[in-house]
Amino acid sequence: MTRLPSTTRRRLLRRGGTALGVASLTGLAGCSTLGAGFLGSDADLPGYATWLPAPAEAFLDPGTAENRRTAVLRTFYPFRATDWADVDARLAATGRAVAGPVDAEGNDYETAYEDGHVHPVLDVGPGEVGLEVRSNRGLSVLETGLEDSTIIEAFGTYEREPSRFERDGEYEGWAVLSAPESPWTVGVRDGVVVEGFGTGLPAGPLFDEPRDVVEGIVDARSGEGRYVDANDALGELVAHLGTGTFLTAATRSSGIPAAEGNATDDATATPTPEPGPVATGTRTTVGGETASVRYVAVFDSASAASVGTLARNGSPWSDWRDVETSTDGRAVVVEGTRESAALLGG
Repeated sequence: MTRLPSTTRRRLLRRGGTALGVASLTGLAGCSTLGAGFLGSDADLPGYATWLPAPAEAFLDPGTAENRRTAVLRTFYPFRATDWADVDARLAATGRAVAGPVDAEGNDYETAYEDGHVHPVLDVGPGEVGLEVRSNRGLSVLETGLEDSTIIEAFGTYEREPSRFERDGEYEGWAVLSAPESPWTVGVRDGVVVEGFGTGLPAGPLFDEPRDVVEGIVDARSGEGRYVDANDALGELVAHLGTGTFLTAATRSSGIPAAEGNATDDATATPTPEPGPVATGTRTTVGGETASVRYVAVFDSASAASVGTLARNGSPWSDWRDVETSTDGRAVVVEGTRESAALLGG
């Protein structure tokens, strides 16, 4: 795929300024509308999909990887999306405050930071943010109601070594901050925080600079170099998943085992093609005491789409109720219900 905004063009768009401050942010600060219409998001795409850059727009060329595992990690990435407004409404309805982890089947839907915060730097809880998109490959987006100046000050006074942030110019109207001693770069605009960060995964480097990830996210939001455009299976998956309170999704090649840990480090190895799905995802919508759940698996072709294939590998819906399955082209769709308390407690 052709890189729409090239790295060279991106670097030309960077403007100077390293002193941490807000004087140069005239016109940028302002209360967020939690991403509604922000930078012209597409009405026909769920909000989370408009933030996701194609791997080629954020990561290094898989062809230069020293082993197959690193190549795979640069080619595909999983992600999760959380609608914190939904979570906050459920917690309010049950009279519960977020003081401990909020977990959905070990999928890392947790307020994992101190005092119920949903971000390691910002002083915000579920009721003060909207959409969050995050991947363990080193990218995240958080839509907040904070002023840009408040966000920038929070990062500027963040004292945890080695993450001390400095202003790093701008990109397409976004204020950029970087931690010179840490692989962590942040972009801020209209109350939205986008981040590129090191992951600590046991593989070779995924990106050249974390700023490349931030710029890839910004470009995706403006309609350039999106993951859903670069990967047709993901596009179909997103169309079937829609939106919900919690969502997880992942793509892979039909020749790459679903279990990432099974990938060989032999760069010359030829993977054995599998009849399994090339994209999978789960959407959970919490409403009252019952949560509706949808699992979608997209296969290479309609002839390969099979509920039986999924069931043989251990069905993700084994503990759901009111389960119904259907096939739509090359997508298998499974719908059911779960108790909200099993997801959010209370």
